[in-house]
Amino acid sequence: MDQEISIRWSDLQMYSSSNCKAVVRNIPVSEAEFRILIQRFSEKIKWLKFYSNNKQGIIKKDKLSKCFLQLDPSVINEFINEMNSTFFDAKGEKFTLEAELASFQSVPIATASQNTEFFTSPQFLQFKELYESGNLEQGTFKSEENLPPKKSSLVEMVKSELEEERKKKENKIKKKGNKWNKKNKNWKNKK
Repeated sequence: MDQEISIRWSDLQMYSSSNCKAVVRNIPVSEAEFRILIQRFSEKIKWLKFYSNNKQGIIKKDKLSKCFLQLDPSVINEFINEMNSTFFDAKGEKFTLEAELASFQSVPIATASQNTEFFTSPQFLQFKELYESGNLEQGTFKSEENLPPKKSSLVEMVKSELEEERKKKENKIKKKGNKWNKKNKNWKNKK
């Protein structure tokens, strides 16, 4: 009565509900036309990458385009079934797409855009106000947050060491010059 069911790990991942990546191959149309074909699923598409063979407007029949998608898990089966049907392009030619799950396709990590924070920051608003009023001269705008600390023991120590080294070099050059002049005083007098 007890039957042993063997499931391969690859099958488990392929048919799991968390797998929501698909690939569509043999696409003879441009990306714009393909997006029209999948517009019904546009709200459910999380990520899309279209690889076109179309170079300089010429579509080669032996190398067709492909598209990788990440969809909402609730529509993945419906999407694959619909994409495996027959379509017509703008010229009226009939073509069939090949769609399947792409369980191991990598998807880029979503990153939040930071551009919105920049335009609302107080430093930018202060700069914009000065710029629009015409009171901004080149190199005059400095935010207090961007300036280095006025006095720091480390900075002062480094500055003093550099100053001492500079003075030692100057003294060394002066001494060498005096010695050379002393040695050659007789030479000057002989002329």
